[in-house]
Amino acid sequence: MQLALDQKGKPGMVAGLPRNEWLRGAGALPNASTRLFCFAHSGGGASLFREWPGLFKEAGIEVCPVQLPGREERLREKPFEEIGPLIMEMARNIQPFLDRPFALFGHSLGALIAFSLASYLEENFALSPEYLFVSGCRAPRQNFNENPIAGLPRDAFIGQVRRRYGGLPESFLTSPALLDIFIPALRADFSLLENYDYALDHPSDRLLDCPVRALGGESDRAVDEAELALWKSHTRGSFKLRMFEGDHFFIRSRLPEVVSFIHEDLHPANPT
Repeated sequence: MQLALDQKGKPGMVAGLPRNEWLRGAGALPNASTRLFCFAHSGGGASLFREWPGLFKEAGIEVCPVQLPGREERLREKPFEEIGPLIMEMARNIQPFLDRPFALFGHSLGALIAFSLASYLEENFALSPEYLFVSGCRAPRQNFNENPIAGLPRDAFIGQVRRRYGGLPESFLTSPALLDIFIPALRADFSLLENYDYALDHPSDRLLDCPVRALGGESDRAVDEAELALWKSHTRGSFKLRMFEGDHFFIRSRLPEVVSFIHEDLHPANPT
């Protein structure tokens, strides 16, 4: 039996795990002790985490990459441009999978989405993640709209994305057709980021109950260590910050180290 939330926001029960377009991998480990929900960067999809399930399986951790509308197999769906409606719709769809301890990991924009989901679940349903892992993203009270780029002309927009974050797949840059498919979701994600307003999206200014773990790249041009350290002010739980060698996409180049860092909390070698 699964914990669910009825229309009044009260706990209910549903049987079995339904097929879910928002999640990959959910239900793959029936006896998993923990589920780890993962959120990709702007324009990214669940495939960013294709290697992760195998790296956590032995520890009994089921990795569930979240697939947002507008990318990969959900390409034809309209992407969200406001974080509030996205979080409410996402929570409604993934709630049958919150039947056991869970953690959230998000990279870049995905970290802001993961934080907003954690806040929404704690405040509205008293469901708290075991941990919130935030990677390559400023803390939420900082300004995300000082230099908006979502509305720029195509070439200027792509140029700004490359200047700030450094990484667009070369296959996109050499194929106008692929780039045209990719740009709408990427623009929508930057609109989501630039439309984000902490005071409006989190009017209660409530601190998270769960521990927060922040990760960053030492050569990241988009966010530095001082900005990552400000995540500490968003939780009443414990906080830890770890910097890794690499740029904004260090989670690819330093994947074994990132996984090891997450394992330290979700599956400690010497639990106390």
